[in-house]
Amino acid sequence: MPRNELRSKTGCMSCRRRKKKCDEKRPACGGCSRSFLTCQWPTEEQNALDRRYRKGLNHPSAKSQEVKLQETAIGFKWDESALLAYFGNTVAPSYIQKGSHPHFHSMDSVFSLVEKHDTAKHAIMNCAATSLSGNFTIDRDWTGRMRSHALSLRISAIAEIQRQIKSGIIDGTEDWLLLSATQLALADSFGYNISTPIIHMHGIMSLLRCRQFARTSNPELYRPSTESLVHERISYEALLFHGITLMLFNREFYMLNQPWWHTIDEYFRSAPLSIALDEASWPILGMPFSLFRLAVLAHELNRQCPLSKEGKQLAISSLLQLNFFHKYIPSTGYFSAGYTYLAATTALLRNMISRSGNDIEVPEEAHEAPKTDISKIEANINAKKFFIRYPLWPLAVLYRVSEVEAEKKTLERLIEDALRNIRGVVFKPPPRKAVAIFMMTPGL
Repeated sequence: MPRNELRSKTGCMSCRRRKKKCDEKRPACGGCSRSFLTCQWPTEEQNALDRRYRKGLNHPSAKSQEVKLQETAIGFKWDESALLAYFGNTVAPSYIQKGSHPHFHSMDSVFSLVEKHDTAKHAIMNCAATSLSGNFTIDRDWTGRMRSHALSLRISAIAEIQRQIKSGIIDGTEDWLLLSATQLALADSFGYNISTPIIHMHGIMSLLRCRQFARTSNPELYRPSTESLVHERISYEALLFHGITLMLFNREFYMLNQPWWHTIDEYFRSAPLSIALDEASWPILGMPFSLFRLAVLAHELNRQCPLSKEGKQLAISSLLQLNFFHKYIPSTGYFSAGYTYLAATTALLRNMISRSGNDIEVPEEAHEAPKTDISKIEANINAKKFFIRYPLWPLAVLYRVSEVEAEKKTLERLIEDALRNIRGVVFKPPPRKAVAIFMMTPGL
């Protein structure tokens, strides 16, 4: 007996949900027009997740192979190969800045580690399964099973790391270990848990400090490959984004006061990979570390408002330093990934200086930077399609300092859009409380 087929395989999402035949007229099909429904068309990711599609995924290794999905009673099962392929084809490319050097985009070294180490494999599969568990919302049973599968993979990866630490067979400089820790942190950041567990940050920094110590104490013996340095650089920059996002909600967390901050400063003073003022050098940050550091400093200064005389002098000095970056980082186009941070940091410093009295004269040069233009912020984000929480810190800051109602409404919508993309692909609308907490920002 032939299997029952749903009526619309290539139509709009509304017709698929209602199991109606779609005439596929764009932008609005006839069925949606007659029923006064919003006509939404599926993305490639949604097509890939549709249970009526039996396409394989291309494994992102040197030898591309067809991945077959095993059918189950609830649609299909994502086996090991499919989860790894989804990570390589969808998740990983979406969190690396497109303009960065090609070696930051290569998945060959990642999957080489996966083939040799089950811990890295389970950490990456957990990341992929966690992403999928929030993207496929039609079948709740399927979603629940994927979420459970992600949890079991996470537990397996953590247990194996703990076992090897206790046995003393690792020294903290292993590439697979750093990759595993970074991917476990990434998976945890996919949810709406606004305070990314600080334990992840301390764990990753412990590994990075081990590598830094090995580099300085035994330079002749510790000679990591370029691939190893690439993993390391991505981990450093990812950790910085975790930290500045955490500062929005945890007022007791001061990144510059952390015992490991000097390791970060030391690394970026003499990083083994390029720290040039160009787009290719910054795979996650999309901006020089010196600019990102000014954003962190401005955040911590804002907690001291009204500023003391010394604090105001430091804020003015920081504002003058930002003038340099305004000459090199445009709102759109080449090397514009850090523009939202540049604009938000400038606005925050100006706001706190204006609230701190007139005891110190502000030099004219401090007013050279252009005023914040929310339309440019919106154009920048739409052009870059930032992943996870990249634009959430600057958007939250701009929302707090803006006094124009129309601007605040635009920023609220941009925050919601950013949260919709939190898993790397277009996601369902975020809970209202998640949007609200980014507008309140108790840690700012």
